[in-house]
Amino acid sequence: MRTAIFIAKRRDFGYQRFEDLRDEDPPGLLCFHSGKEIWTMTCRGKRVPLVLSVLGMLGWATLLGAQGTQAGPTYAEVEPIFKKHCVACHSGAKPADGLRLDSYAQIMGHAGKHPAVVSKEPEKSEIVRRIRGVSKPRMPGNGPPWLTEEQTAVIEQWIRAGAIER
Repeated sequence: MRTAIFIAKRRDFGYQRFEDLRDEDPPGLLCFHSGKEIWTMTCRGKRVPLVLSVLGMLGWATLLGAQGTQAGPTYAEVEPIFKKHCVACHSGAKPADGLRLDSYAQIMGHAGKHPAVVSKEPEKSEIVRRIRGVSKPRMPGNGPPWLTEEQTAVIEQWIRAGAIER
């Protein structure tokens, strides 16, 4: 008895007919056509119309796509890094280099010669360039120790994901 949802078996240049499939044949994604015959998927040994096959495949693709894509870190995940390593100098009335890192609005609103954050482009974001030591002076200014690779990766992922607040 077949219990697989999508079954197809490639033979030379086409696919086998469902009647020719054996229970041990490996599952495939969707049965296409061989010559003029358009096949449908089987579910528990019964044929399902092609429209339902396609809708089922789209449903699975949507479900699997939603599971496979993870939103990047949010500001709530990078804020503790900034608070621990940056805001001692980058906050208040006269922050270092005129850049305040004590709130999302201040970070995203900084539009100097070199933007602190360029959404989706960490390599162009001055924060990352300073943390990595590409731009001088390297940050944090009281380092070493510098940020760990994990902390830097979280900030880069946050920017790459669009530097979202929530």
